[in-house]
Amino acid sequence: MIVDDSKSVCMVLSGVFRAAGLIVAGTAMDAEQAIRMAGELKPTLVTMDLSMPGMDGAA
Repeated sequence: MIVDDSKSVCMVLSGVFRAAGLIVAGTAMDAEQAIRMAGELKPTLVTMDLSMPGMDGAA
């Protein structure tokens, strides 16, 4: 799962991961959405932006 407030970063990372043969479970634009999605999707790996408005990847 990819979490970043930049849509372009989400798109680039999705492309890189898919090109490597990985499945991207989902993308989220903020931490609150990511928490909800992670509970539903149960991703194996989450990449998260460390600097986002509101709650960030380091909080």
